[in-house]
Amino acid sequence: LKKNLNRYPEIDGLTLRKAISKKFAIDKERIILGSGSDEVLLFAALGFCQDGDEILHSTHGFEMYSIVSKVVGAVPKKIIEDKNFNINIDNIINSITASTKVIYIASPNNPTGTYLSREQIVKLMQNISKNIIVVIDGAYVEYVQKEDYEKGFSLSDEFENIILTRTFSKTYGLAALRIGWCYTSLKVANIIKKIKPPFNTSSISQAIAIEALNDSQYIDKIVKLNSEIKTWFEAEL
Repeated sequence: LKKNLNRYPEIDGLTLRKAISKKFAIDKERIILGSGSDEVLLFAALGFCQDGDEILHSTHGFEMYSIVSKVVGAVPKKIIEDKNFNINIDNIINSITASTKVIYIASPNNPTGTYLSREQIVKLMQNISKNIIVVIDGAYVEYVQKEDYEKGFSLSDEFENIILTRTFSKTYGLAALRIGWCYTSLKVANIIKKIKPPFNTSSISQAIAIEALNDSQYIDKIVKLNSEIKTWFEAEL
């Protein structure tokens, strides 16, 4: 790799996409790489929003949701959470207007620690227009230890208008490399491919991400350590 830094990276990160595809048994053609999952969030707004459209997100969600909304000229609209900082599905549905084009949901969410169960997401998807894109931001997905949480990608097979994001920044510990990705339907993936820059992830980031994917022992160690420290921290508080 050091000898090839005078060359541009793979235009669409095919080798890394193949590695992700093999790791999670998913279709490589439906995987989009991003400069961190932040860029994938931006792709969703760029691909499906125009000036004046609405983007929904929770009050205590990732600040990037408001930022990308403003970048594309959309109007960020916050969803009120309940007293435990959970997002109520009915509140999301009731917040939708004719201008709503994208909904961002961090599940699990930082800093509230809340999440949506698979059942809740299915309820949402069944009660909204298929023209609305729902982005489930799974930056912290590896840390979840709840049986009713969907860690896999089957939701993208059931609903064409859902985007599931992942990142190498958190559990994998590669935040400085700016490498993330999403999985979605082929229809949505093909739309995003039209707006994705050709060399948005570097050769070094792609190569190290592949190595990280193969180190499942490290991920298990980090998840276990995080759980132990979380329990200790709660007790100390």
